[in-house]
Amino acid sequence: MKISEKLRELRSEQKLTLKELSEKSGISLSFISDIENERRTPSIEKLKILATVLGVPPSEFLQESTLGDKVNNIDSKKNKNSTSNITDVKEAMEIIISQPGLMLNGQLLSAESKIALANAIKMGLAYAEQQQNHDKIKDKDTDADKNTAK
Repeated sequence: MKISEKLRELRSEQKLTLKELSEKSGISLSFISDIENERRTPSIEKLKILATVLGVPPSEFLQESTLGDKVNNIDSKKNKNSTSNITDVKEAMEIIISQPGLMLNGQLLSAESKIALANAIKMGLAYAEQQQNHDKIKDKDTDADKNTAK
């Protein structure tokens, strides 16, 4: 379920109008309307505020189906004919970092934590690439030794 649909559903369950939700949350009526109509994507901070007003945890907006829809949309944009899983680590990192609500241990990551995660992933990728290059050189040396022995 999309964030827009979830917001509308939760607001309806609480029997709140857009105006009432706006007044209770301090978020402009037009912004909330834009979220529900998929014209804007709320920040994590705005989602936290809306979740508090609606009496649900912020993770309610970021259920697996919501994130799955986003991953599927990104994947289908890159390769419309592909139904396979993502196999490229760099592509997976981009998808992870692009998520509007990334969670760790059941809590939304702050923008700073998201940046730290992105940097850690980049460092890990650089190390893996370095190791992969080292292994290629090692394999070439082993192959050369085998050919010399013949």
